[in-house]
Amino acid sequence: MKKSILLAISLFIASSVCTLAQQSRRPVASQTGATANVSDPSRWLPPSDAIVILDVDRLLNRAMPVLFKDDPARITDINDEIAKFKTQTGLDARAFQHVAVGIKYGTPRPGVTTGDSVAVVNGTFDSGGMIAAGRIAAKGKYEEQTYKGKKITVFNVNDRFRIADLFNLKVNQLAVVAIDSHTLAMGDLSRVQETLDGSGRTANANLLAASVLATNSFLGFSSNVPAGIAENVPMSNDEIAKNINSITQVYGSVGVVEDQLEMAASAKTHNDTEAQSLTDTLSALKQFGAMLAGQLPVDVRQLAQNGLDNLQIEHVGDQVKLRLRIPQSDIASLMKTINKKKKA
Repeated sequence: MKKSILLAISLFIASSVCTLAQQSRRPVASQTGATANVSDPSRWLPPSDAIVILDVDRLLNRAMPVLFKDDPARITDINDEIAKFKTQTGLDARAFQHVAVGIKYGTPRPGVTTGDSVAVVNGTFDSGGMIAAGRIAAKGKYEEQTYKGKKITVFNVNDRFRIADLFNLKVNQLAVVAIDSHTLAMGDLSRVQETLDGSGRTANANLLAASVLATNSFLGFSSNVPAGIAENVPMSNDEIAKNINSITQVYGSVGVVEDQLEMAASAKTHNDTEAQSLTDTLSALKQFGAMLAGQLPVDVRQLAQNGLDNLQIEHVGDQVKLRLRIPQSDIASLMKTINKKKKA
């Protein structure tokens, strides 16, 4: 799958960490304040097969203090990558408030699924000024075209960005357009053009309803699952392949509850029987994972076991629901392990 969606998500997370480091004691602007943009960026998304919604206020105030509580060096590292991206494109991710990402699947040939994506971002920035700064920073490495009366700038980035050891992205081109004074669309050129067509709200109604953020969530997602998806993944077990192919839609959220990161996901199947089969397979895999956890290196063995112990699997009608809570102490241990491997 193309990397534009990963770029948008990682930049958004990284920008929030940067803001946290510099403004952790400064309150976030109210959504009713004079500088806030109250428009919902998801309403601009073109017809999509998958949607990701991010709320930066919740990410900033609830998630990041948990994720990077004991790791100031990582915040510095992320700041450097955000600065690099701004130098390359002039786009300052620190000014983002909300983001909605829409992905459209394609099948260029049998057994291969691709995804073109666009991120619609709003915030306290001036859209025209940010794009103008991008043109200056790009030093001529961009192209312009007009579509539906709007000027689209296509930046020739052609560089790799590493974000907090979680993403290592190769970005070739990034199309950007100002939708209004506080809203930008960025991503694959074709998807940016579709955004300007303005026909997505009704088409995306079901996905948007499934990705609505819960009270404690900063990220929501939903996706229709392409038929025969298991054909794209090497499978030596026919039962597992059958279970994967029974899934028609997935949706869920990520948030923080007290001092724990909570991830919830649901898989919708065609009927109750398929959901029960999928539940049984996932439960068996959880038990098998517990046996494998004992063979892992000592620095990750307990973390893996804790994750398996905290994973809940529930069968409800034609759906399978998963819930996982990760304590802050386990997140800190995982980050330390990543740092050790990085230095080795």
